Amino acid sequence: MGALWGGRFAGRSSDLFKRFNDSLPFDRALWREDLAGSAAWASALRRARVLTATEHGKIMRALGAIGRELERRPELLARSGEEDIHSYVERALIARVG
Repeated sequence: MGALWGGRFAGRSSDLFKRFNDSLPFDRALWREDLAGSAAWASALRRARVLTATEHGKIMRALGAIGRELERRPELLARSGEEDIHSYVERALIARVG
């Protein structure tokens, strides 16, 4: 799958740009913080009644599962090919929740 922002461009970005832009080798250490931020955002959306209690519960359980998986297998981040930690979390969440 391409970059999350890739739909804005007609062509493929250069490999040099990808290497310059990708921050996962550095920010993968922030996966716990990214999961916490995603959980806080989901809770804010629940309080604003954008998410139902059921949807919120599914997201929170999925974020917990992603965290447990990364605790057990941190190498998944390095092998993912994602550009940054948030892209990794977002794709993992979409894969679990839709």
